[in-house]
Amino acid sequence: MSDIISSNETIEPTYTVEISDETGHSVVQMTKPEIEATATANNAWVFVNDRLIDTSALAETNLDASSAIRVMPGIVGGA
Repeated sequence: MSDIISSNETIEPTYTVEISDETGHSVVQMTKPEIEATATANNAWVFVNDRLIDTSALAETNLDASSAIRVMPGIVGGA
């Protein structure tokens, strides 16, 4: 296999993401579309630098390598 990337392909930047769930948490590298897909599939909340970001607005959110990104389960209140 060759590691050569054709000029037609674009490389998405990856970000360090902390994902929390009922088993604990893990730290992974993800692209913006992967973060959005994970949050949507799990009905999770996305925090960027401790600010809640709507999943639909994530594509327009400016991220950089130093952004603290967390995907957490949504909190449901009630009695």
